[in-house]
Amino acid sequence: MLRPEEVEMLVCGCPTLDMDELRKVTVYDGFHEEEPIIKLPISHTCFNQLVLPRYKNRDILREKLTIAISNAEGFGLE
Repeated sequence: MLRPEEVEMLVCGCPTLDMDELRKVTVYDGFHEEEPIIKLPISHTCFNQLVLPRYKNRDILREKLTIAISNAEGFGLE
């Protein structure tokens, strides 16, 4: 059996976030910590909006957009 504090932790998560500990366990796949832009494009289908981070060139944009499209999940995708 779990104690009430343990159940609360499972349901609600930790009330504090230690950024130093988070940095220690963060794994960057294909990027490094100092990478200026590690975000992928984001779409807001309800507003017909595509948010594109500022990439250095079109080749990087194409690569990131392809990754985002290839790994997308959500309604309307089959």
